[in-house]
Amino acid sequence: MKKFFMAAILFVLVFSILSATAFASEANAQTADTKNAFESLYYELCEHSDKIFSALAFIGSLLLIFTYRRGMLPILKGGISSLSTTVATLKDEAKKSGELSESEIKSATEKLEKAENLLNVLTERLTKLDEELEDARAREKNSEDLKIIMRHQIDMLYEIFMSSSLPLYQKEAVGEKISIMKEQLKDNAEELTGE
Repeated sequence: MKKFFMAAILFVLVFSILSATAFASEANAQTADTKNAFESLYYELCEHSDKIFSALAFIGSLLLIFTYRRGMLPILKGGISSLSTTVATLKDEAKKSGELSESEIKSATEKLEKAENLLNVLTERLTKLDEELEDARAREKNSEDLKIIMRHQIDMLYEIFMSSSLPLYQKEAVGEKISIMKEQLKDNAEELTGE
């Protein structure tokens, strides 16, 4: 293909040079005395420019026709046929994916409904757990208040028994029992707080 283009371009150049020299030789013969060669060549080219340009246009048209027949038309036909094949394939794939998407959307909707139901159940359970925690906090506060009251009562009992006129061995027995009660309160408090 390149060889043909090169040959056509060389042919056009040779043709134009030969026609220019032919016109120039005629012009030189007529006006050799007064004009130089380039000036006469210019005038001849201007006088016959319509014929030169029409010949060049004809040669260019021949080149285009040959190019289209040899290279462009088969390429265009192949491109159009491959495009039509691709479009048909895309159409089939779009139809298949549409059917698949419909079933996938239905499946996803069912799964989302199940998830919504699970979330509702979880919300209810969390609400109940929150209520139970509030109750537990209230009970813990009450039990803490009771422990404080019991400590004060134990301390008060200790002071009452120690200031009474009991014999010393009974005061020691009361002191031991009060120490046991204090330890018991302390152990229960540590168990409840987790310390």
